[in-house]
Amino acid sequence: MLFRVSQLPRDDRWDSLARGALRDDLYAVLLGLTRAVLASSTREADAKTRFNEWAKANSAALDRARSGLRAILRLESPNIAALSVALRTLRAFVRSTASLSALAGLRRRPGSYAVGRADAR
Repeated sequence: MLFRVSQLPRDDRWDSLARGALRDDLYAVLLGLTRAVLASSTREADAKTRFNEWAKANSAALDRARSGLRAILRLESPNIAALSVALRTLRAFVRSTASLSALAGLRRRPGSYAVGRADAR
């Protein structure tokens, strides 16, 4: 999706600002996803295992997000409206998985790891 954002036109200042905002928001989504994976997986596990644990725990939400994004990502050259909708879908997905991760944190197993706001500093 980042590649699609970089393909948006830069005809004027507003186009450039919009591209930058989408890019920044996409990076924030990626950070949120990373935190959700870390918060809901075993600390000692390798990255692939941690991701797979998280994906299994969030399979329904992951399927819904993939379904919502497929049509947008199939567009040959999506415009800012389509990419904004895709980004909103991703943000909603991150919020839903973060909520599930927070609940899982209440029942955390030994060896698991939570990333909180203090860790982001």
